[in-house]
Formats: sequence, structure tokens, C-alpha cells
Amino acid sequence: AKDPQRMYNYWTSTDTEIVALQPKVPYLLTPKQISGHEDQWKNANNTTYPYLLVNFDEKAPGWPHREAPPQASSAMTQKIQQTDQEMRDTIGLQRASLGMQSNERSGAAIRERKQEGDVGTFAFHDNLARSIEHLGRVLLDMAPGLLDTERVIRLGLEGGEQEFIKINESQEELGVVKKIRDISMGTYDVAVTVGPSFTTQRTEARQSMGEFLQYFPQAATVIGDLYAKVMDWPDSEKVAERLRFLLPPEIKAAEEAKEKERAAGPQATPPAGGPDIQEPPQPQIPPEVQLKIQEGQLKLQEAQIQLQEAQVKLQQEQAKLREIELRTELLQAQSKENIKKMVDELINEAVTKGGPNAGGQ
Repeated sequence: AKDPQRMYNYWTSTDTEIVALQPKVPYLLTPKQISGHEDQWKNANNTTYPYLLVNFDEKAPGWPHREAPPQASSAMTQKIQQTDQEMRDTIGLQRASLGMQSNERSGAAIRERKQEGDVGTFAFHDNLARSIEHLGRVLLDMAPGLLDTERVIRLGLEGGEQEFIKINESQEELGVVKKIRDISMGTYDVAVTVGPSFTTQRTEARQSMGEFLQYFPQAATVIGDLYAKVMDWPDSEKVAERLRFLLPPEIKAAEEAKEKERAAGPQATPPAGGPDIQEPPQPQIPPEVQLKIQEGQLKLQEAQIQLQEAQVKLQQEQAKLREIELRTELLQAQSKENIKKMVDELINEAVTKGGPNAGGQ
């Protein structure tokens, strides 16, 4: 977009020059008319004089006057507009993408044009995401050396909420001091997702839910509290809480069950009225024993794999043996049938040959 930008700068500068020089159009006069007042006329464009002295010249009747100033050309204005549009077409960022009024009228057309602008400027957002991701890796590499003592840190959660947790907290178990949430242990990675801010997400959710309720008004009794929650009213949260009382009993029961699970956490709560029984801490297994256990498990898995392979081979050999037996039985049956045919043929031949001899005797 460099060439359209250069042309835009040129035509804009030319238009600015023409407009700026309009009040400074030179006078048409004769030397006699300003004779003796040259200094005043030289500074007429820089100093605001209440009057200008002039001499009468009989050879040039009248007084000094200015010619009509040059007017801005319509062709120049068209070139400015043309180069501006060429820059937008080159970078793929149209007026609708910036929220400016364009030739799109419907909401769908405006969204389509905004999506085209997002695709055209994807490289910039992608490079920004890559740079933020690399910055995160650098910070992760520095964090264990900087955050090496017990302290409380603040976490920024989705939706603008915040949570405070304690890291590197020392805790003693069975005479051994351990660190809870030790960030120097383990391997971490960074994942960056570039998208609209939470405020923009609320606006988009409000618009989408409003359009959905227009086509399906019956859903208002089910998602009315969620729709009120994304509004920008001062007391939208209170309105959402009151609308929750209008939810169907099934949905309210499911929501209450989820809230109880979140409040209880991963550990089960003791029964009401019963003592708070705490399980004794499990003894820790030394690393050497854990390594041997893992090696034994690997060997057991290898033995199981070898046993499965042997079973497969045995089944294959049994199948081959069965095939040989079937072939043998088939050959035996064929041999018996062939022998029977041969015996029958010999008997028939003997009977045929012996018949005439018996008659002659």
C-alpha cells in the first residue's frame, strides 16, 4: 500500500497548499502606486495593517486588486478518495471494519465485511499473539528465581474476576517440611488466544441472545437470567438473581447441585452431626522404591505382552494343525472311495469275463 499512500499524501498536500494560498493571492498594481510604501506592501501578507497606502496612477486607473484565488479541483478530490479506497482495498480494512458508515446496511453485511477485515489483518494479530506467547515463556523462565519465597499472588480470571492464592507455603508432614504450590517444581507452558475483550464478548453475547429470543421467545423463561446478566445496566446482576426465581424447578435443582459441588470441593464433607474424621496421612514411598516398583511394572507389562504373543502363535499353530488334519481326513476319504471304485471295477470285470466260460462248460 506504499504507492497509494504516496499518492494520497501528494494530493492531500496539494489540496492543502491551494487552500492555504487563497488568502495570499498577489496584488496587481504598478510601481507608481506603491512608490514610497514598498515596505508596507512587502509585509502586507505577514502583518495585519488597518490600511494600505497607495498612490494614484493616471496610466492605470483604479486601485490595486487581487485576482480570483485558485479553486479546489473536483478531480483532486476524486483522486484523494480514490487513493484512500485503494489503500483500504490493499490492506483489506474497509470502513465497516472500523465501525464507520459504509454502503452496507444490514447487520449481516456489516459482520461479513468486518470478517473480511479480520482476515486481511490476520498477520498482525498472529504476530502479536506470537510475541505475547514468547514473552510468557520468558516470564515463566524468570518466575522461579523471582517468586521464591512465601507470598500471596493475584490471579486474573476470565470475566474480570480475581483470585488470591498463597504460593511456596511451608507445611510439615511426618517431620518433613514441604512446600505447597512450589512454582519451581514442574514444567509449565504458555498458550495465548487472541480474541475480543470481555466487554466485547458481553456485547456480542447480548446481541446474539437478543436475536435468538426474537426467533424463539419461549426460551426467555429458561435463559432470561443469563440475558439480563450480560446487560450493561447498573443492577443487571440483581435483575439476573431475581429472574432465577422464575426458572423451572428442574433447572434450579441442577444449578443448586452444581453450586454445592463447587462449594464442597474435591474432598467429601463429613455427615451432619458426626465427628470430623480426618484420614491419617499416607506414608511416603522413597524415590528408590518407587523406581523399582515402576521397573517391576514395566517388566510385568513386557511379560504380559510376550505371553499374549505366545498365545497368538499357539493359536496360529493349532489352526495350521487343524488344517493338516482336515486335509488328511479328506485324503483318506478320497483314498477309500478310490479303492472301493477299483474293487467294484475288478469284480465287474471278473464277472464279465467268467460268464461265457461258465456257459460253455
